[in-house]
Amino acid sequence: FSASSDVLAYSVGQSDRRLAWFDREGRSLGGVGEPGPFVQVTLSPDGRRAIVIRESSLWILDLERGGIASRLTPDGYRTADAAWSPDGREIAMSARLSTTFDLYRLTLAAGAEPELVLSSEKNLWLNQWLAADNRLSFHDGFMIGLVPMEGSHEPQEIVRQKGRLDETYRSPDGKWLAFIADETGRFEVYVERLDTKERLRVSSEGGGQPRWRSDGRELFFLSSDAHVMAVDFDPELGARGVARSLFEVPVAAVLPQVGQWDVHPDGERFLFLVPAGEERTIHVVLNWRRLLEEDGSR
Repeated sequence: FSASSDVLAYSVGQSDRRLAWFDREGRSLGGVGEPGPFVQVTLSPDGRRAIVIRESSLWILDLERGGIASRLTPDGYRTADAAWSPDGREIAMSARLSTTFDLYRLTLAAGAEPELVLSSEKNLWLNQWLAADNRLSFHDGFMIGLVPMEGSHEPQEIVRQKGRLDETYRSPDGKWLAFIADETGRFEVYVERLDTKERLRVSSEGGGQPRWRSDGRELFFLSSDAHVMAVDFDPELGARGVARSLFEVPVAAVLPQVGQWDVHPDGERFLFLVPAGEERTIHVVLNWRRLLEEDGSR
């Protein structure tokens, strides 16, 4: 199963997935590495390595050496989200040692121990390590915050709303924030200009997992009907035109809040977690934490 914020996904049957590259037309460019019970994937800034979550532990894969994998997290850490440092030498992650998911940093040196960055009574979900000001972007389901990686680690709130939000990613120039929110009753993709608070909805029929091209001129996301979508983007004016479909997503079901893919820095290739065999039937439960609390109170 996979749990992220208020979405729980579980399935019955074959669970292994493999990493596979696709071009902008949806043509397969080949697989990488051995299949495994992978949940999320995140490419390094140069696109040469990837970190994956495998049964709640964090692994690094060398994509240029056949996907050779090495485990990063020590025993006891249950990992939910991870992000690369801008220079590719460290990893930040949302991980749980006891009751809540907190934010940690971890060097890639052998035997390194995670260093706590920020803890809270609420679960903190990591999305991004920002290059411009060396801060982590995170959220708690309703608030998006930033925390410096050096000094006192004092967090700063930048966006708050009544509805749920997730998958928060700053544009490369730092002016825009892409995220998903359920203002319409289902998750849609939005962008918000941080200085003016101007907000634009990008998806039209549901969407999730937004990702920027490295130059900020294009924003990608997965639609609820399982297509890779792309929209041209102007750093000053925002989204230009409507989102267009590039190709059908090679996964059984799109989970808006789970990182089933990532975009190569050149915007020409996409790395997906695809079924390694007969895929499981995936069941998605919304607001599972609230349902669990209600059941426990009976």
